[in-house]
Amino acid sequence: MPSGCGGSDALRGYADEMSDAFAEQLPAVHEVMGAIINRLAPRPPSLNAVAGTLGMSARSLQRILKAEAHAYRELVETVR
Repeated sequence: MPSGCGGSDALRGYADEMSDAFAEQLPAVHEVMGAIINRLAPRPPSLNAVAGTLGMSARSLQRILKAEAHAYRELVETVR
């Protein structure tokens, strides 16, 4: 859509709302993988570091991943 079009701002706002709503529905695995990717260089971040980034304890993160049938190490290997 051309930038001069009046509906452009409304459409952009709607797209942002939909993106935010979709992101809220993603499983924890996607959030954890995003945190790993953001902190990957020069080596993968520790479980404690990712848990801190997500605002939770390492044990809570482990429980959440277990509930979704994943392990932290598995996610690190997938992201690499």
